[in-house]
Amino acid sequence: MSETPMPNCAYPSDGAVLARAEPEPDERLSKRVVAALEAAAGYDAAGGGETLYDAVDPDALDALFAETPRSDRAGGCVRFPVAGVEVAVAADGEIAVIERSDD
Repeated sequence: MSETPMPNCAYPSDGAVLARAEPEPDERLSKRVVAALEAAAGYDAAGGGETLYDAVDPDALDALFAETPRSDRAGGCVRFPVAGVEVAVAADGEIAVIERSDD
């Protein structure tokens, strides 16, 4: 893929988008991040390399954009490096795995 990163998640990188995942309200965000990472070349969640757990607490990621009684948490974005790529997660549930340039 050579599309640009998510428009609703400002991203200061020139890296190509390697995989995308659209919002799925009935699935945990952390599981969708793992699936997006697996869709990107070379990532194997069970392969013994760097995992999502090494980069971010999956339970915290799931809770970050979860609706609460006081807010639907409709805005925001979180980005983090894992397994040689950058992952961008928007509040609407969209995920992008972005090629990381080694500066």
